Amino acid sequence: MPASLTLPVDDIREGLAADPEWVLVARYWNVDIRFFVGADNYLLRVEEGRVARFERRPDASFAYTILIGGPTEAWQEILKKVPPPYYQDFLPAQVFHGFTCGGDLESLYAYYAAISRILAIMRRCANPARS
Repeated sequence: MPASLTLPVDDIREGLAADPEWVLVARYWNVDIRFFVGADNYLLRVEEGRVARFERRPDASFAYTILIGGPTEAWQEILKKVPPPYYQDFLPAQVFHGFTCGGDLESLYAYYAAISRILAIMRRCANPARS
């Protein structure tokens, strides 16, 4: 059985708010993204390019615009500080490692730079610098 993985939602939300690249690439974006890590579900709501909320949800019975996720084992690889081949981003992980990227593909592709920043901040939060 795979080890569990819980996304640090508060750290990720704060990281995005403080990230100047995110502020630039997410401007004007309004979206609800459902992330799933194995059986765990998360909702990231973006309003006018700002993270309105990011929270773990008990089930998947909520509306979303974009769906991104995969097996826990794949998340453990994609969140490594230096991920292995085809785990560097969500799309290659979809092709080679069982990730899902779906929903409103027009929004997903139009704001893919913002989605890439989300992953970069997730990765930074999963691998904090040691003092």
